Amino acid sequence: MAILQKIRDKGLMTAIIVGGAIALFVLDPEGDGFNLPWGNNEENTVALSIFEEESDFFRQYNENIEIIKNQYPQESEGQRHEKAFIKTTEEAIVTKSNQLLGLRVTEAELDELQTGSIRINNIHQAYPAFFSSVMERSQYLESAQQILEDINGDQRMFQPKDYEQLEKIRKIIRQESQNNKFKSLIENSFYITSNEAKSIHLGRMQNSKLDYVKIPYTILEDQEVNDKEIQEYYQKNIEKFKKHRETRDLEFITFPITPSLEDDLNLQQELSKNVSSRFKKSNNDENFVKRYSENNNNQFRYFKSSDILNTLSDNQFDPILQTLRQDSNIANIIVKNNPGDVVGPFVTNEFGKKTYRLYKYSDKSLRSDSIRLKHVMLLVDRSSQEKLDSCRLLLSSLDSSLNSGADFNDLVMQYSADDASKIRGGDIGWIQENSEKFEFLPFVNRSLLFNDGMNTDTIFKLSSQNSQGEVFFHLFKIKEYSQLVDKHKIVFLDRILIPSENTIENSYDDASKFLEDYSESNLDFRKYAESNNMLVREDFNLHNMSFSISGLIQARDVVKWLYGWSGDVKVNRKVGDVVSVPLICTDNHVIASLSSINNKGNIPLEDVREQIILEIQKQKKHEILFNKKFASLVDVAEEYKISIDSLSNVNFDKLKTLSAENEPSLEGFVNSGEIGFSSIPVMGNNAIYFVNIKQKLNTQNPTDLQINNIKTSSVQQSNIQGKSIYESLIETIRRNSLIVDNRDTEF
Repeated sequence: MAILQKIRDKGLMTAIIVGGAIALFVLDPEGDGFNLPWGNNEENTVALSIFEEESDFFRQYNENIEIIKNQYPQESEGQRHEKAFIKTTEEAIVTKSNQLLGLRVTEAELDELQTGSIRINNIHQAYPAFFSSVMERSQYLESAQQILEDINGDQRMFQPKDYEQLEKIRKIIRQESQNNKFKSLIENSFYITSNEAKSIHLGRMQNSKLDYVKIPYTILEDQEVNDKEIQEYYQKNIEKFKKHRETRDLEFITFPITPSLEDDLNLQQELSKNVSSRFKKSNNDENFVKRYSENNNNQFRYFKSSDILNTLSDNQFDPILQTLRQDSNIANIIVKNNPGDVVGPFVTNEFGKKTYRLYKYSDKSLRSDSIRLKHVMLLVDRSSQEKLDSCRLLLSSLDSSLNSGADFNDLVMQYSADDASKIRGGDIGWIQENSEKFEFLPFVNRSLLFNDGMNTDTIFKLSSQNSQGEVFFHLFKIKEYSQLVDKHKIVFLDRILIPSENTIENSYDDASKFLEDYSESNLDFRKYAESNNMLVREDFNLHNMSFSISGLIQARDVVKWLYGWSGDVKVNRKVGDVVSVPLICTDNHVIASLSSINNKGNIPLEDVREQIILEIQKQKKHEILFNKKFASLVDVAEEYKISIDSLSNVNFDKLKTLSAENEPSLEGFVNSGEIGFSSIPVMGNNAIYFVNIKQKLNTQNPTDLQINNIKTSSVQQSNIQGKSIYESLIETIRRNSLIVDNRDTEF
């Protein structure tokens, strides 16, 4: 009741759903109308003070950038910044809303989310996940209260960095809890009546048969539209023509920075003479590749010739093997060359650019293809340096015992953490050198097991890590070897062909010469560029945090120039301004011109005139068909020479599925219309429809349980844009808040 009283004190909160979107208003009892409580005044401005590095917004924004980077590693830098911007501003809105309504998250609530002292299911999953590397979930549940006391006390149980991370987790959970409280309040503010729920159920479940005629707007004669009609439509629908942030338009030309023929020949010569000879003399081929190759993360292994030459053999997904199989030169290397030989360079396209590759026949060796292993596996306790050192000491002690003649089986039974192999004396079976069967054991460690010269008396130590992040120490002993076979190790290094400094300078000089000549002309940018046979490209609606432009991914410097930045100084950029020096982005020198500034707020009428004319044309065409008063669907079809289409077993959900053209007005008409032909045409987005509903088979009335389920789910259902009611509400508030976005001072 206290929360409801707060709402009453602030004003009557009303949610209005219009076309799938939600607008939130507060009716001020003492005011003249509707006002958004989260914006439109100086006091409620949400400012992203990125320039002030000590501000909470700066810290929160950077934390959100890292969170989103981990969640969406494949997205571009610009996409991550946009997601972080939305997340940070929406969190600020929720925080401010909770302050206005008196909603807060107490320290006691946060303690409960960490310990579950009242109800064990209250524990937030982030805490057991954080401690998973040092304890099982059950162990955390038993120790949660003790851990909290340690955090609030002397902080002796963990490392300093762990306490810092726990503080971050608590902060994230606080924000999450704030969001959940506000979300719960909003969702509980929406109510679906039983009659509405019943109507929704019947609309979903009824089966209808219908015939219809679809008349595209394009086949109907255009009607005259005058200025008065355009002005009236613009004023009546002004909310459609608002920009929620300033954007700018750009015209630009590019001077590609492409490697010259001389660059190509120089790289070939360097690889053939210099790198090739040093590669041949190298005693550690992997280290040489890591130092001199573009692709330096490869793990090169031994393969049988049949593995390399037979594409149908095992190891189909080994990346190195796939690379070797795809190159026709490999067969000649194995057959005609000797270990130590370097061949190439060969042209490849490994990185989407012209690349040269050198192969080295690194080694040929008799090796077992399979070995049978047994091991003692120790689970490493990394909760403290003392416990980690203790694990290492135990490993060394067991190693010494085995080398002194201790029974391997006895140590397995006493110490091994691998219960599956313990009953077999630690036997984990046969393992191939390049098999993925034992994925926990890295290939780089596994290859040591297959070196010739090993024997069944050798004990060796390796470490591994499983997919849950648990670390293990192993003492391995080889029980058996398979027959020795010839295996080949082929190592390669790649060098991308890149432009030389001289080539880059030549491109810059060409771009600078264009600028110099342009400044002496009396033509505008586009006309001058086209008169010199340059392709003028465009991009539109670039905001101040755009990171790419049309066809160019890394274009942040161009966008910053567009918004007035010149180094650390910001100037007032005007339409028609052209860069004073060429800008570099994505292997191009760019000459850019600011072609338009699209201010936040109402879009000028002239900019949307053609769009408005099309909408008025639709209305007039619909009115003409409305006044024709057709008697039947056949009359409509004959008049416009269009066939009649049919649908059967139609209900509301099926209509939404079938309506790929996004025609919600048609969906609504069929769902609510009466049986028979309607002479009233349905005005759609893409066409005008005449419908004859031939049959409606209503289902039984819903049960009380079905009605309650509809009431509950409707608040959480997605709207047309695929967003929940709460998400739509938050976005509406955010878009109508005064958000000062000055991130471009820092990024």
